[in-house]
Amino acid sequence: MVTGRLSDGSTCTGEWRSGFAFGTGRSALSCTDGSRAQVIYCIQHNETGTVEGRGMDTKGRALQVWTGLNVLEFLNDDNGRPRLPCTDDAIPIS
Repeated sequence: MVTGRLSDGSTCTGEWRSGFAFGTGRSALSCTDGSRAQVIYCIQHNETGTVEGRGMDTKGRALQVWTGLNVLEFLNDDNGRPRLPCTDDAIPIS
């Protein structure tokens, strides 16, 4: 099970599967705003076990996602604060 939130506040849930070509994973998500999304996970950070994925939803919005047991550690900045690297200025996670 995968759960997440879009920047507009909509929540998304779906299934995640791994074991595809070249070690990739995939998820298919349905969101509360009526959109659906496909994500391919292709980058793994071995130290934290975090995987990064990218995709697009049915409204044409690009998605960048992270998942893993230690994802907040992976997203920590130089000061140890978790931040989303989605823009030129990282967004703090509270």
